Amino acid sequence: MTLHLPDSKLRFFALGLLVAAAFPPAMHADESPRLLRKAPFLKVPYPADYPPSLKETLSPGSVDLVLDVDERGRVSKVGIVSATHPDFIASTLAASRRWVFEPTVLEGRPQSVRFGFVAFFGVEDRFHREAGDHRFGFHLLPASTQAQSRAFDVLPSIVSAVNPVFPYEMAVAETRGRAEVVFDLDSTGRVEHMTVVSCDHPELAEALRAMGEACRFTGAFKDRKAIGYQLRRPQDFAPFAEFLSFDSRTKKLLELLRSGGGGIVAVGELDAKPAPIYRPGPVYPQALLAARTAGSAEIEFFIDPDGRAQLPRIVSASQPEFGWAAATAVQQWYYDPPRRQGKPAYVRVRIPMGFKPPPGSEAPRRAGS
Repeated sequence: MTLHLPDSKLRFFALGLLVAAAFPPAMHADESPRLLRKAPFLKVPYPADYPPSLKETLSPGSVDLVLDVDERGRVSKVGIVSATHPDFIASTLAASRRWVFEPTVLEGRPQSVRFGFVAFFGVEDRFHREAGDHRFGFHLLPASTQAQSRAFDVLPSIVSAVNPVFPYEMAVAETRGRAEVVFDLDSTGRVEHMTVVSCDHPELAEALRAMGEACRFTGAFKDRKAIGYQLRRPQDFAPFAEFLSFDSRTKKLLELLRSGGGGIVAVGELDAKPAPIYRPGPVYPQALLAARTAGSAEIEFFIDPDGRAQLPRIVSASQPEFGWAAATAVQQWYYDPPRRQGKPAYVRVRIPMGFKPPPGSEAPRRAGS
């Protein structure tokens, strides 16, 4: 299915795949949908819009889902397992709720079923080449293609990326800024160090640091050996700036906050407690690995009428790094759209997070809860 956009040739593909890790180990047929190892035929493959925030670099990506489909073949519930970038999630959720599958008939009658699914956002090869080393806003160093061909036999790539947090106080006060940093990555693609090239406000550098550590990269190779490398990341912090989680819902939320917060409700006022769709944990900060410090952070955020977490604010943190790591994680979260008296609502939420150091220096650092 081709998305007809005037400025690019972007393609959306949907592939039925098993996501076994997303399923609970035991389920009863009379209580939950039947599990399928292969997705049924997609009769109405409604295409997802390519995220406007990523069109500048035309970065490809994917979203792994778990779908519940009713007896008529309509999607009744959507769960997110993982995503190349959070900005792909919103359009995937909107599209998936309009998909219609061939009804599954088991034991002679239609059944509600559950299965894994992958939505893939691809681009034509020439666009991918033009995007080159600045996917999701990152620029590989050295910058020139000729210098890169001398430095690497195999270029590194981005497995998954996230956006930096727009600091809450700056967003509410309409303060703009810019920062540029350089990340040093080891031979496994893990961020080891960050150098600040320029920065208008100190908190912008910390937002970029937490973002870089939450991203996942592959290693680079030279002479058949994995080697370290550097990535440059500039970022404008302003409403609707590229690679910021800022959209029309964010704009409306800020208008409500600046006018005193009217129209924002508490969780207890909702028709039902928001159910999480996608909620990855925070990454343990690189700066605290040597001390192996345990700690905590408390984050306040808002769930918009589409279910996306917005404007995370660090209420408190035992170490500043824990606060930024927690806020960066929260900004990726999605929930079922909140409703109050049946109508869409903005809701204010506050949540604590605990951090424990990962079990070993080579272990993944996603160690928050």
